[in-house]
Amino acid sequence: MKSIPISVRLTQDEADFIAHISAPSAVTPSDKLRYIISQARDSAKQPKNLSSARDKAHQTITPLLAPIELAEMQDKNSSTILAAHHYWLERSLATLILFSKKIDNSAESVSDYEEQCILLLKNLIDQMQHSLSSIATSDLATLIETAEIKFNSISSQRSDS
Repeated sequence: MKSIPISVRLTQDEADFIAHISAPSAVTPSDKLRYIISQARDSAKQPKNLSSARDKAHQTITPLLAPIELAEMQDKNSSTILAAHHYWLERSLATLILFSKKIDNSAESVSDYEEQCILLLKNLIDQMQHSLSSIATSDLATLIETAEIKFNSISSQRSDS
């Protein structure tokens, strides 16, 4: 591919930002600008399925979770609660990414999104129930039952239509 030279005037802050970017195999300012462009291009692409939405969510959330995971490693203590929460956050973000462009102001599209959110919440509660044996089982059972009732209600409404 042919390269096209460009000339850009940057503020000192912008130049400092580019200088401090840590990108794979990007050493020169040109490499770093190409990296920024590829990141912008990737973020502009709308995922077509849940798998690609999960990839995008993973790319977004991993740097945010890194300090927490590092602190856990240094403390030699990992939290099952945080692991379940982070898993749920990534899946929730993936669902939001996927459905954000699919919502077309119809009750059905919102209902589809809500159904996915309920499934995610139910899965989180199921995970937490296994992880949090010290919490009163009746409290968690009530939450799970409520989520199941809501999910079943939406599912039956959809099958009736």
